[in-house]
Order: sequence, then C-alpha cells, then structure tokens
Amino acid sequence: RVHGGDNGIVRMSLTGNHDNMFSINEESGEMSLIGRLDFELRDSYLLVVTATDLGQPASLPGRFHLVVNVTDTNDNQPEFLEEFYSFQVAEDVELTRIIGSVSAADRDSD
Repeated sequence: RVHGGDNGIVRMSLTGNHDNMFSINEESGEMSLIGRLDFELRDSYLLVVTATDLGQPASLPGRFHLVVNVTDTNDNQPEFLEEFYSFQVAEDVELTRIIGSVSAADRDSD
C-alpha cells in the first residue's frame, strides 16, 4: 500500500498464462511456478502482469510484459537413430579397420 485508502491498494493479476504454469500472489506480487517446465516442449513464456488499484470512482491498471526463459537441463538420454545395427565383417579384415558406425542423438540442447 503506497497511499492511504483504497486508491493505494494494488492487486496483481497474470494473463497470457495459457498453460497454467505460473501463479501470482495478488497482494505481494510474488510469482510461483505451478506446472512442470520442459525446455524441449517450450523454451519461453510471454506473460502480462497487471497491477490495478482499488481506487474510486474508477480503478487504474498498469501493465508490463514479462518473459520467462526456460533453461535446459540434461534430462533426456541419448537415443540411437536405428533400433538394430548389423555389420558383416570378413574374418581376415585388417585390424583397426572401420567395420561400420552407429549413431545416436540427444534432445537436450548444447
């Protein structure tokens, strides 16, 4: 509360929270995470925070855009690109000769 009376009482609200990942305490403005983040599904959120006073005869809102950037963690294991690999090798092949290759990828970012 900045000033006396209802004109100085401010309430916060959050919009653009379509996935219901965040909440805001309407009195303190403290934001909390209430959903599970996954960088591979979504790496950022654009929210609108609105502060509205309880002034009379009309309340006045103030708004700002808040960007929440999600950082990646190593939460995915590498996956081979094929389910099965098979190589045919002659019994007299030279030692250290490449006989084939396998390949795997990881969905986590660099």
